[in-house]
Amino acid sequence: MTSTSSSNKTTENRPQKQEKDQPIALSKSITLTDR
Repeated sequence: MTSTSSSNKTTENRPQKQEKDQPIALSKSITLTDR
């Protein structure tokens, strides 16, 4: 479970890795990059 917390911050750096764990997070990452 601790990994999930770390993954949250890594989502910005590696959205691809998060895609496998949480596709929803990927969508969030794209929104941040879009801005």
